[in-house]
Amino acid sequence: MGDHNGKTIVDVGCGISHILVAIAEEYPEVSFIVEDKPSLAEQATKVITKRDLSSQVEFFPHDFFKPQPDKARGASIYFLRNVVHNWPESFAKRILKNVVDAMDAESKMLICDPVVPEPGQAPNSVETMARTLDMAMWINFGGREWSLAEWKQLLGAWMRGSISYKSLGRPR
Repeated sequence: MGDHNGKTIVDVGCGISHILVAIAEEYPEVSFIVEDKPSLAEQATKVITKRDLSSQVEFFPHDFFKPQPDKARGASIYFLRNVVHNWPESFAKRILKNVVDAMDAESKMLICDPVVPEPGQAPNSVETMARTLDMAMWINFGGREWSLAEWKQLLGAWMRGSISYKSLGRPR
């Protein structure tokens, strides 16, 4: 898989770190910073400690509406999972801008959020589920689900490289 020594992955808005902890167990040569609200620090630290990853994974209380802290600047990867779709566009832009501002020329941003199919491009059942989730995000959080074209437009203003999309398909 390549040389990962000295690499850092920052999980922005990760909750209590379950996903990043699982990744850390597979890549012991990589350092991880998990960022979320200070109120989650105790729970996240328990998860990290229970898996004996304290020397590799650090929970760092951070508000993603503020610039990334110095320790997270220039990371190899910034991972945002189910973060952007929770917020209205103006807030989503602020979150993404703070990450982009912390990136260096080699950094990558990995966003794991739903992508709504363009109308008529998916089976009715898939499109109905996607549109229902879009409505739920709007009603509950003021957020939304984005189509691939909308993601490209949202990210295009900042991204220095290409934007690629990989469908992970439906879980089985």
